[in-house]
Amino acid sequence: MKRHTLNGNTLTLLDENARAIMALSRITATGLENRELAIAEYWDGNALVPVEGTAYIVFMHGRIRGTPGCGGLWGAYSLFEQRVRLNGTAILAGWCPQPAMVQMKRVTAALGGDRLVEHEPHRTVLRDLQGAVRIVLRPY
Repeated sequence: MKRHTLNGNTLTLLDENARAIMALSRITATGLENRELAIAEYWDGNALVPVEGTAYIVFMHGRIRGTPGCGGLWGAYSLFEQRVRLNGTAILAGWCPQPAMVQMKRVTAALGGDRLVEHEPHRTVLRDLQGAVRIVLRPY
């Protein structure tokens, strides 16, 4: 007896009487969501600057995770059309050199609040509500 069915992108697990007990759907990348994006540039208070080291962010199911280059990045987001509201924090669990610590704080600040989302061919730009670019994201 079959204990599952596959219909398109949905896998349904069945009990011994062929009744559905759990359905799983494939996660697909759309816009900002469900993909790992490199944080390429951030607003340092004066200008856009390139990220030193590896920094990335993932938007999935209303939660963000990643790293601003040192430590972890955790928080929540809500997305409505071309606007995202971010509430994230950096978490440090070990030693971080001073320049990386400064970057961590600035990247986290640049990600915070309401942002307008602009998708371009090779990057995604997050702007503040006055139109200034705060974060530049690139696909991995």
